[in-house]
Amino acid sequence: MKVSELFLVPEFKDFKLLAGNNYQDKEITSVNIIDSPDIYNFFRGGEFLLSAAFILKDDSSMFLNILDHAVKQGVVGLGVKLERYIIKIPPEVIDMANEFKFPIIYIPPDFKFIDIINPIYIDIINKQVEQLSFSEKVQKSFTKLVLKGGSIQQIIVNLSELLGCDVTYYDTYFHRIYYSKGEFSSEATELPNLPELLKNQKHEKIDLDKRIYGYLIFGESDQSSRFENSKEFQDIAIEHAATVIKLHIQKAVSNQQIESKYHDIFIQELLTHKFSTLDEIQTYASFYRKELQAGMVAVVFEWNMRPKLMEIVTQTEEITSRIKTRLNYCFKKLIYTKIGSQIIFLIPSPYKDLRRFLKELLELCTVIHNEIIQDFGEQFIIGIGKYKESLLELSQSYEEASQAIKVGREIDCAVCCYDDLGIYRLLAPLAESETALQFQKRYLDPLISHDQRFGSEYLLTVKTLIASNWNLKVASEKLFVHYNTMKNRYKKINELLDLDTVENKNNVSIALKLYLLSGK
Repeated sequence: MKVSELFLVPEFKDFKLLAGNNYQDKEITSVNIIDSPDIYNFFRGGEFLLSAAFILKDDSSMFLNILDHAVKQGVVGLGVKLERYIIKIPPEVIDMANEFKFPIIYIPPDFKFIDIINPIYIDIINKQVEQLSFSEKVQKSFTKLVLKGGSIQQIIVNLSELLGCDVTYYDTYFHRIYYSKGEFSSEATELPNLPELLKNQKHEKIDLDKRIYGYLIFGESDQSSRFENSKEFQDIAIEHAATVIKLHIQKAVSNQQIESKYHDIFIQELLTHKFSTLDEIQTYASFYRKELQAGMVAVVFEWNMRPKLMEIVTQTEEITSRIKTRLNYCFKKLIYTKIGSQIIFLIPSPYKDLRRFLKELLELCTVIHNEIIQDFGEQFIIGIGKYKESLLELSQSYEEASQAIKVGREIDCAVCCYDDLGIYRLLAPLAESETALQFQKRYLDPLISHDQRFGSEYLLTVKTLIASNWNLKVASEKLFVHYNTMKNRYKKINELLDLDTVENKNNVSIALKLYLLSGK
């Protein structure tokens, strides 16, 4: 029973509102009687107070104090008997009640409190019985739906019928959206802006183990709905719907994890060249229900991982989800897997013009790189392999993307295409050979030995000089050292390496590139 409903009870026809115009019409959850000055110590909120005003008759400050506590502690109203101990409510009490929109109601002096308490509690109990009955009915309807294998679509349709309003379920985990009117949409391009939806409409988050999996979003209620003015009944229906959706999510996530495990094994074997024929690949793809099409490029995201990051599972999943969503927005039917600190995508071209595809892919990867750094603060490198027509060559595209990352890390390139590696492409296959190692030693060991012995930075200096086209002034600025310091360093380095000839400079440059490719 709400405060306003007191005036609708026939037995309470003589009740009158004395103060608190435009009061907040709150639900009465209990009744209490003011029988002591410290009654406010027993306020719980939601109660309707009754008083014969005996303890209030000689001290308006006590009346004000109790009223102040009542407002602060969530009491919904006060009924006072007049014409027995007090003739009228003190003006200052009326003013406070009006200020806080707290209802004070006149009760005739001959009215027994028990005749007020009983109808209120009968109404409270009847509503509780009705809510329990409704809750049981709703629970049975959703349980029956789940036992029959009902989908999330059917769950929100059922909830919509109970609430008398349109219901939408925005699945943030599987990137789908379900409407109570119509089928679900799974295309990223069709998903509306979530923050805008949550900003403008009533919603309920669906979470498990401190992770949000989606949101129930509610439209305007049908005016004919029996629950239009009953938040309690609405909350009961929403709570039961949320419970069965969570059960559905647990099942779907479990199935996905099992499927993902075998999917990852298959894709990882594809990337590590474990298959020898196309028929073998297609047989496994069919078994794992994975559609593969010829003509793809490998794109690898690799973090400069701090050890703690891989422990933050939720964050890495969120980053992966963000990358996948952004890529899927432009390029459909992509495939992805994880290997260590790498997230690998196999992306087919939507265009016949490969130059357009690779140009747009590079631009998008650059945008994603900047977004992830800005939003998560994590440093990583993106490597893009060459486009391969045959599925058997995808392992090569993956190796090329990984090689691009290795080079990119050394030359400070955040998004590195294998096609753009220049001489590094020629040197990469030779980097681990004995001949390459001997070549490195011939031109770099004097620098490395000097650095180890004297704590100098000659190897870094040569690397910077090469990047600056052997311009001492530019290199000094990059290293934040004085030009004269750079001249002295160059003189010492020249004594060690004999850089007077162009050929020797080229040899040092090649040796350094081999050194970087070897991962030292």
